[in-house]
Amino acid sequence: MKNIIRKVAAVGAGVAMLGSTLGGALAADLADIPAPFVDGGKYVSTAMVIGSSEDAAAQETLVTYFDGLTESSAGLGSQIVTEEIKLQDNIATSSGLDTVYDDSDSSIFADDEVSIGGTAYDYHTELQISNTANNFDMETSLTSSDDKYELDPKLEIKKDGLRYCYTFDETIQLDAAVGTSATVSNNNPFDMKFMGFTTRIDRVIDADSFVAQVGDSWSGHPGETYVGNGLTMEIISCDSSDCIVDFGGDQRTITQTGTISKGEIDIYLQTAIAGVGSASEALGTFIIGEDARLTINSGDKFTNYCSPADGHGDPDCDKNNPDWVWNFASLTSNGSGTTNDICIENDFEAYNYNKDPAGIGEYYGLPGGYAYVGADDFNVASGDYMTVEFYTESGNTEDLSNAGNFPTSAIVLTMTSSESEGLVLDESGFTSEILSADTKTNEIYIWTNTTFAEVNSTLFFYKDSNNAVQHAGNVTNVGTQIDWGYLNYKNTKSTDVVLSSYGTQDIDDSWYLGFVPSNTSSVNDNLWFRLQSTNATAGNFLGFGDTADAESDEVIWGATLTPTTTSATTGTTNIFAGGKKYDLLTGYGLQVMDTDASGDDDSYMIKVPGDQVKANVAIYEGGAATSTSADLLDATESTSGYTNLILVGGPCVNSLTAEFMGLTFPACEAASGIAIDKAVIEFVDMGSQTALIVAGWEKADTQRAATKVAAGDAKAIV
Repeated sequence: MKNIIRKVAAVGAGVAMLGSTLGGALAADLADIPAPFVDGGKYVSTAMVIGSSEDAAAQETLVTYFDGLTESSAGLGSQIVTEEIKLQDNIATSSGLDTVYDDSDSSIFADDEVSIGGTAYDYHTELQISNTANNFDMETSLTSSDDKYELDPKLEIKKDGLRYCYTFDETIQLDAAVGTSATVSNNNPFDMKFMGFTTRIDRVIDADSFVAQVGDSWSGHPGETYVGNGLTMEIISCDSSDCIVDFGGDQRTITQTGTISKGEIDIYLQTAIAGVGSASEALGTFIIGEDARLTINSGDKFTNYCSPADGHGDPDCDKNNPDWVWNFASLTSNGSGTTNDICIENDFEAYNYNKDPAGIGEYYGLPGGYAYVGADDFNVASGDYMTVEFYTESGNTEDLSNAGNFPTSAIVLTMTSSESEGLVLDESGFTSEILSADTKTNEIYIWTNTTFAEVNSTLFFYKDSNNAVQHAGNVTNVGTQIDWGYLNYKNTKSTDVVLSSYGTQDIDDSWYLGFVPSNTSSVNDNLWFRLQSTNATAGNFLGFGDTADAESDEVIWGATLTPTTTSATTGTTNIFAGGKKYDLLTGYGLQVMDTDASGDDDSYMIKVPGDQVKANVAIYEGGAATSTSADLLDATESTSGYTNLILVGGPCVNSLTAEFMGLTFPACEAASGIAIDKAVIEFVDMGSQTALIVAGWEKADTQRAATKVAAGDAKAIV
């Protein structure tokens, strides 16, 4: 047989099964639905094929069901704006993003009017970004509380960092104040177009609460059927005060402005209109959903309360832990602008490694992927870094005799750069007048000697272009800070990162080598490396810290000017040597490599960016959905490119159904193999394709079969 029936169910008053001997495998096979059509939240090469327009309702039932099992992420659309911000900076600053974006920036924001109580009111929508410090900042492994970021800055967000608002441009009073035409009520609702859909508000209770119709709005005449939200509801009749509806044999009466529940779904009857001339002309308007009509307080979950799959919300988002909540106040005030704002804002936070904040190329997405905010990339490419290494130990000696009456084997601190002119000695920083101008080099030697002629001085030497050692001059640190050089790589030059020293060279372990940036977001972005020394030897640099191993106060980050008050005992700064096994990043963008191992080896490496590192932060419109969808075809169209088919309608109206059932089209009535008043749900393999057949004796039977699939209980039919 070219057609192999894999699983089959009959739907109807009795059981009429195709291939009933397969009943033992039926329940397990049908339990695989939504596979093979939906896998991993996406459709898999699926077409849904209808044979007759009379089966459109059945097709829509199946579309609603399978679509509800897919993850829809809007993805990035057109870029609205991009700006550079410094690391450690809030993204909304005078030099960064604005705090408000509206229709002048993008067409996704509205600038329109709404009619309330017969009066038109101007309004607009806008995206608001918090500029509160630490509320929405690009943080590094040092500027943040979490060093696990290593060299990958993260865009940390706190609650209320992002807000989307509906704002009235003119004075309005929304509550039921006497004499105000804007009074909102069930008979005078306020339809708020908000983030691509409409929320109908039919009562303002007080300053921070209102009643909204949050379910699907549907109107129908007697005999018409609503399918959605996992239920099927037929209108039996309506008069001027109520409607009678039927849920597959369960008849219920709903009074106008009243609510009934079917399972977890609420059905609210907004209006009931009696038929004029005939009962069939009656009309009922319903709000249907998990919450059909809901009292909403400021702080309650938003209708679409989770961020999109690509929107970096809380992975545990649910109705009890929403990403997005309502925010409003002063709804009963007679005003405009921030008065009567109706907003949503983020209620999730991502401010450390475990909370997974958005990194570069990742974005925070508003509900439904309406808009995205994040960082695209950096202004410095990954290859634009210079390496600076510095090391010392008791065996690290250098011949300084070429520079004058100096030892041939002095114990020194050596500093090198990967660029030939990456280090600069600032002639104004030395007490002795040896250099006539700032001098560029790639190798510097620092030597302290308390028994040599230069008592209480630290001596600086460098290699010139002929590879000869020269004396640059001396500095005397007696509890003071002295700037004696700077880094020189592309746009990181001059005073961008100053080379400095602090301390007293003839007191053990109290002399510091510093890297001091001048223009980061915080004055607390300095790096200090404490030298191990003793004044009992001729050359007294023996390593870093107090011992040969890495220590907690061996490397200090964050001192405002000097490291005097930043020891481990005071706890006034971030201290990151000793036990810190990560590569770390300063606010300027200096990369400090492998701190713990470096401390053990008394050898440190810093990678210097070609410019102060800044993030290019951007706002995007939501784009086209990234999740796949089932293609909706009719039986006359080719399905050769699809692996999976959902065939709606029997072999009398759907030629593909007939083909997969091994029948000659059109196969009607008895020739269809479907008993009168029955329907079938079956899987059939043919060649490389698998088809789910959802078909009935007539339209109503096909609809009943589709409803069984959508209800998830087809697997229970045997």
